[in-house]
Amino acid sequence: MAPLAPHLAARTEGHTVNTQLLRDGLIPWREACDFLLVEGAGGLMSPLSDEDYNLDLALDVGFPLVVVAPNNLGVINDTLQTLVTASVTGSVGHDPLQVGGVILNDVSEEADLSRESNAAEIAARSTPPLLACVSHNGGIDSEVDWESLAD
Repeated sequence: MAPLAPHLAARTEGHTVNTQLLRDGLIPWREACDFLLVEGAGGLMSPLSDEDYNLDLALDVGFPLVVVAPNNLGVINDTLQTLVTASVTGSVGHDPLQVGGVILNDVSEEADLSRESNAAEIAARSTPPLLACVSHNGGIDSEVDWESLAD
């Protein structure tokens, strides 16, 4: 699949995204699992179809969000904008999205001075907690109690 927004990637292969199936497809998993983690494709404002965004899917599904962000230059702005978007959804007829926390992910080993301060800046400026930082080699600086985030 092409590295594009889902509706564009599907289009390159002659398909469309069935947004109702995205929702309905969770039903058997919700019934069969004690704990379910759903990964989004892109950010909250990434389109899933011509009319549907990840935000719409998140609102309909109702799961708490965990914002996973690349720990690089610009992540403070990107993360705070995502948290603002999640918090103002009530203005479009829905309750704000519940955000369980933020995880910073080192996506490369390239030198980036901002990585040294991003975690502290995000922790100081956001209401949801900074849950963890994940290093490029897969190490994590703290354990995340995933089940408590779902409460």
